[in-house]
Amino acid sequence: MFVTRKYPRLAFTRQIRSFVCVLLLTITNSFVGTPARAETPTPLLFGENKNEHGEQLPIPQLIKQLLMQLESDTGFHFSIKNYPWPRAINMARNEGTLIFGMSLTSEREKQFNFSEPLYYNNVWIVTRSDQTFSFKSLQDLKGKTIGILRGASYGGDFDQAQNKLFRVEEDIGVYSVRLKKLNNKRMDAMLFASPDSRAASVEMRINQILRADAELNGQAIPSFSVLPIPLLKDGLRFAIRRDQNPEVLQRIDKAIAKGKSNGSFNKILQTYTVN
Repeated sequence: MFVTRKYPRLAFTRQIRSFVCVLLLTITNSFVGTPARAETPTPLLFGENKNEHGEQLPIPQLIKQLLMQLESDTGFHFSIKNYPWPRAINMARNEGTLIFGMSLTSEREKQFNFSEPLYYNNVWIVTRSDQTFSFKSLQDLKGKTIGILRGASYGGDFDQAQNKLFRVEEDIGVYSVRLKKLNNKRMDAMLFASPDSRAASVEMRINQILRADAELNGQAIPSFSVLPIPLLKDGLRFAIRRDQNPEVLQRIDKAIAKGKSNGSFNKILQTYTVN
């Protein structure tokens, strides 16, 4: 007599189901159970931009978009720290924090390593429309008073000549304040940095800054002119103290080279500037 087992197929099916459940659970844990480690935020010092009422203005869209592209290509997540420019430079010098927007000079190279330029600013000379003058070299600034951003560098030659060949009037990073001083003849000219390479376009923008305020107060609308030749073309770079990790700038330089070669940076520049 043969003895048969009850429900052999049912037992086998249960074993298969158990195996499949364990397998699925293992696969799920491999993707979900161990989340990807996020990049630690990278502090980035940035010169604050305020209006004449002391209110913090947002980072310009051009810089914001370029930084977002860099984050995508480097894996960094920048944590922007806004400070008055002299304080930002001192923090970069004393604390070794990464900074953006610092011009490269021979003096600064002794303390900092610099990236390749993220983009270039033209530094324009702005005057009252009734007090323009010819400019071809620094000698043309002899005896004049020039309004500049406190703590900023405008090239080694300019830095060495200031308060010798010409006098400088240092001020906070608020263009309207300097334009009012220029309009009141407290200076002969002021410097205005812009990636825009057309003097006429920059002049149009500058003449809008005080227009609303003058119209509101029933005052005569001031008129300013931009001299046709810029003082210099200044590369805006990242910088970090020489004793800090060099990998940071290496990754940034690699991303800058990629952004320039594949056209992504040029597309952003064309969107937010006039070339």
